[in-house]
Amino acid sequence: MIRVSKFFFPYFIFLLFVGFKGQVIMAFLIVIFHEFTHYITALLLGFSGFDMEILPIGARLSLRELDEATPKQDILISLSAPIMNLTAAAVFYFLFKSYAKEIFYPLYMGNLTIGLFNLIPAFPLDGGRVFRAIMCQRTIYKRANELMQEVFSYCEGQWRGIGNIEASGFSLRENYKNYDAVERFGIKVEKKTLGTCICSEILLGKKLPNKCEYFGKICTPEQPIGPCMVSAEGACSIFYKYKGSRINERSN
Repeated sequence: MIRVSKFFFPYFIFLLFVGFKGQVIMAFLIVIFHEFTHYITALLLGFSGFDMEILPIGARLSLRELDEATPKQDILISLSAPIMNLTAAAVFYFLFKSYAKEIFYPLYMGNLTIGLFNLIPAFPLDGGRVFRAIMCQRTIYKRANELMQEVFSYCEGQWRGIGNIEASGFSLRENYKNYDAVERFGIKVEKKTLGTCICSEILLGKKLPNKCEYFGKICTPEQPIGPCMVSAEGACSIFYKYKGSRINERSN
C-alpha cells in the first residue's frame, strides 16, 4: 500500500516556490529509485507485501515479511539499493565527462550521496541493517529462531486456569511427527473440567476470587481445587490469605 504524508505536498510546493525545481524532483526520484531497488530484490528472494510512505524528504519502504529473512537475505536486500546508487553514479559520471551535459552532474552527485550515506553502519540506514545481520550470524538466537520455525508450527494452546487460546502454543510439523509422543504412542490427553470454578475469569481480571462459589468453602490453600489456589503465588491463595479469611470470619 502506498501512502502520502500530509506534509509532502505543502513542503514540495514550498520548495518550488523558493526556487528549487529540477533539483527537488531529481532528488525525490533518486530516493524512490533507491527504495524500489530494495523492493525488487526482496521480491526476487521470495518476499511479498510492502508499505510505502511518500515523505517530504523522499520515501520509506517497509516489507512486512522482512523480519523472517535470514542474515544473508537481509544483507542482500540492504546492500542492493546502495550498490545500485553507486553504479548509477559511476554511469552518470562517465556520461558527464563524455558529453559535458549539466543534467548528468546532479544525477551523479545525488546517487553518490544517497549510496554512500546509506552505507553508514547506523540503524535504520542500510549499513545499520547490514551490521546487524552480520552480528546476528555471530549469535546463537537467530539460529534458534530458524530451528523453531523449521520444527514447530503454531497451534491452539491450553493455558492453566484460562483455557484454550488460538495460536498460543507449538506443535511439531509433519516432518517431525515421529517425535511426537502423543502421536507415536497413542496417548490420550484428558481435559479436566473444574465445574463452576471461575479461575479463568479471575486470571483475566473479570471477577474477584470471593465471587467463586468454591472460594473459602471447599477450595482453600490446604485443599485447593482451582489452579489459582494451588500455589502460594496464586490469586485466590493470596486473596484468601490477606482478605478472604476476614470475609469468611465476618460472614460467620
